[in-house]
This record gives sequence, structure tokens and C-alpha cells, in this order.
Amino acid sequence: VMAEANLKALGYFGRTRDEVLDRPLDELLHADDARYFLESLDAACRQKKPVMARAPSGAGTGPRFGNFYINPLVGSD
Repeated sequence: VMAEANLKALGYFGRTRDEVLDRPLDELLHADDARYFLESLDAACRQKKPVMARAPSGAGTGPRFGNFYINPLVGSD
């Protein structure tokens, strides 16, 4: 689920903070994009530092990613 979202993320999703927080990622993104995002999140958690990820080319029909950073909340579930 989304634990936090900055203003750029909210603008990207076209939703308010309340509409994004505590929602499963697959409700916000196409399944392929959600899977890619979760793989990047896993890498960030293993490394215990932010990672930069790139959008998968041609995946999904919903919002499109450019480059983005994923910051893990170390010590959280």
C-alpha cells in the first residue's frame, strides 16, 4: 500500500493525498507497472537506500512513469 506520496506523485496520479494513501498499488497503476514498481521497491529495501527506476517501455495503459526515485521506509513492514 502507499504509505506516503509527495506532491509530484499526487499530480501524476491526479488524486488527493487521502485518495492515494493506504491504497494498494494495483488500484493506482496498471498491473505491469505495479509489478515493476514493486520490484524496484524490493531493491531499495534490500539496499536500504533510495533507488532510481525507469519506466518499462510500452507497459500498461494508465499513468506513465518517467524516471522516479523509491525511498524505502527502513524498519517498517
